[in-house]
Amino acid sequence: RRNFRQVLNADFNYYQEHAEWYLALTFLKEKNIPEAQKIFESIEKEKTFYSEKSAEILQKISKFK
Repeated sequence: RRNFRQVLNADFNYYQEHAEWYLALTFLKEKNIPEAQKIFESIEKEKTFYSEKSAEILQKISKFK
């Protein structure tokens, strides 16, 4: 997770979007649903490459609550 955070804390760069996505997936895999959900919600609002996939994951998460 530290590497993803380093990319996210840097000034905007090409990899920021990807780092955000993979950080959220990492939290999801670790079953840290609240942290994953925050990031997926942010990604969904940004309307980027991963927005649609984030929305799908958020729908699946909401079914388990």
